[in-house]
Amino acid sequence: HAAARYLRDLYSIFNDWTLVIAAYNCGPGNVNKAIRRAGGKRNYWDIYYYLPRETRGYVPAFIAATYTMAYYKEHNLKPTAMSFPLTVDTLMVSGMLHLQQVSEVLDIPMKTLRDLNPQYKLDIIPATEKQYSLKLPLDYVGPFIDKEKEIFAYKDSVFFNKNLLANPSRYTSSYQHDAPSGSKKIVYKVKDGDVLGTIAERHGVSVGQLRSWNNIRGNLIRIGQKLIIYVPERTAQRLGYAQESAVEGDDAAFVYHRVKRGDTLWDIARQYPGVSYTDIKNLNNLTDDKLMPGQMLKLKPKG
Repeated sequence: HAAARYLRDLYSIFNDWTLVIAAYNCGPGNVNKAIRRAGGKRNYWDIYYYLPRETRGYVPAFIAATYTMAYYKEHNLKPTAMSFPLTVDTLMVSGMLHLQQVSEVLDIPMKTLRDLNPQYKLDIIPATEKQYSLKLPLDYVGPFIDKEKEIFAYKDSVFFNKNLLANPSRYTSSYQHDAPSGSKKIVYKVKDGDVLGTIAERHGVSVGQLRSWNNIRGNLIRIGQKLIIYVPERTAQRLGYAQESAVEGDDAAFVYHRVKRGDTLWDIARQYPGVSYTDIKNLNNLTDDKLMPGQMLKLKPKG
């Protein structure tokens, strides 16, 4: 009842069930921040990239689960009885372990182990550098503890033969990618609040291209990370990459302004006497009002 009342209160705030589900997951404060960063838009998909990563997956998963429950017949899906044990417990494992080792030593069906531990897609628990969880039927927890050494030693030379294991560095240490023809290579430094989606949108490229150019799997990036991006020369100029290199050289004929977070063209123009909003757009060949922190803008000729 408390959860239902909370959902009712959230709906009175957002008046949109997708936003309510997002707020239930990450809190209404984070949803309001995402709305502000999206320029006041109140559609979940418009604020998607400004939400926490977990919430970006939570809402689509909720929608998918609801759709499946409501329309399973239309897709020829049939409910089946669950075969999970009634009681289970979780152990923390240190060291490489194959579910087949546990299955054969303790005589637990592999299907049961896979159902209880779906995160291990290849049946391997890769606990080499940190502990990983292993969920077992409660009746098997004691036997596992008693036979732990035996389980790890069972057929380990078969399941973890070093001669048969691939070395990931062989495939990633010299990663190569193709640069689009006629493009300019720029290096973007990730800032607080950045996600791949907003970086891609800002530079006119796709998230898939960002992943490919930087050998990224998934969406995880870190503050300070440098990303290689290929954009047309005109886009590089619009975003200030070309102007910044000029300023760092010998071009001292113009007064420049380095864009700060929160700056707008109107705010910048008001800071400099004799400079208008239109002047800044024309001098910098800007086609819209989008600005990026760190971007260098020409304001007026010196003197």
